[in-house]
Amino acid sequence: MPRRLVLAAVLAAGSACAQDCAGTWDGTVGGAPAMLQFNWDGLGAWYPGTALTGAVLRPRDEAPGWDEFDEQGQPTASLRLACAGQTLAGERTAGGKRAAVQARRVEDNTYNRRRLAAAELVALRALPENNGRVLELVAVPGFAQLATVRIRQPRAGEAAVNERLRVALLQQLDNHLQCQALLRARGQFEPPGGDHLALQRLEWRGTILSLQFWLHGRCGGEQAYAGPQQFTFDTATGQELPLPQWLRPEYRAGVAAGTPLHQALVLPQVLRGRKALEDLPPARRDCAEFELAENAVPFAVEDRGMVFGFHYSAATASCGLSFVLPWARLADFLSDDGRRWREAMQAPRQR
Repeated sequence: MPRRLVLAAVLAAGSACAQDCAGTWDGTVGGAPAMLQFNWDGLGAWYPGTALTGAVLRPRDEAPGWDEFDEQGQPTASLRLACAGQTLAGERTAGGKRAAVQARRVEDNTYNRRRLAAAELVALRALPENNGRVLELVAVPGFAQLATVRIRQPRAGEAAVNERLRVALLQQLDNHLQCQALLRARGQFEPPGGDHLALQRLEWRGTILSLQFWLHGRCGGEQAYAGPQQFTFDTATGQELPLPQWLRPEYRAGVAAGTPLHQALVLPQVLRGRKALEDLPPARRDCAEFELAENAVPFAVEDRGMVFGFHYSAATASCGLSFVLPWARLADFLSDDGRRWREAMQAPRQR
C-alpha cells in the first residue's frame, strides 16, 4: 500500500556512517533471544523474544554508541555495537551491568513474521446480528485502535475469510509499530503517532460479505494520512472478490470522466444535482473539479447497490463524496463475475 512505501522511503534515508548497521539483526542480548533493527541514520530499536514493542535506540555523536530509551522516553541503557558484513557484536550497559550483544543479519521481514505469527486476536465487542449470523470486532491486546472483524463459529469458507482479515490486520499493526518506533527514535514520544483502523460499513447478503474500514494516522510526515480499506468475500468459498472485478474491464482502474458509466451515473452525483459545474457554490465547485479529474472507485457493495467514492488528498478530504449506484442502473456495466456475485447476494438467508 502507498503508506508502507512512504514509510520505507523515510527509513531508507540517512548518513553513510550508520549504513553498516542498517537492517535487521537476529541474535541475543545477554544470552536471551532478541532482534535489532536500524535505518540508515542509525535510528532503531531492539525487541526481546517476540515482543511487539521494544526499546528505542538513538545513535550518539561518537558512533558506534547508542542510547536506549523506553516507550515513555526515559533513558534505560547504552549500547556499543560494531557491524561488519553479516555480523553484529557489542555490549549493552544498564545500571552498571554489561551484557553481550551478538547477532547476524537477516531478511528485514524476519522478525515481523515471527512476532506477528505469535499475536492473538481478542474480541472487543459483538456486532449486531447480520444475515442471521454473529460477527465481532477483534484486535491484538493493547492495540484496540486497530480493529477488524471476525465471524463467530465459522463455517466452510468463512474460516478463510477470518484468516484473510487477520493477516491484513497484522500487516497494518506491523506498519503501526514501525511508525511508532521511527518517531520514538527521532525523539517524539507524545503524541505516539501510528495508525488507527475502524470499521465503517458491514453488509452480509446471501453469501457475499462486504466490509469497509477507515484508516488514518501519522508517521512523521508533515501531514496526516487517511483513506478507506475494503474487503469483499464469498463466504461459501472464502474467495476474496475485488470490487473492480465486479465491473466491466474498462472500469477496472476506476470510472473516468467521459466514459458511459460516468456520464450516466457518476456525473450527476459529482454535480450534486445541478446541471453544470458553474451552478455549484464555489466551495463545492472546487470539490467537483477535483472529482472530475479523478476516477470514481467502488468502496463496498450493499443491498441497494454499489458504493462509490474518490481517493481524496489531505487538502480535499472535506469534500468526502460517496454515493450508492442502484443495481438496476448498474446492470449494463457489470462484468459476468459481477452479475454472478450479485446473484449470490440474493441467496436465501443463512441459518
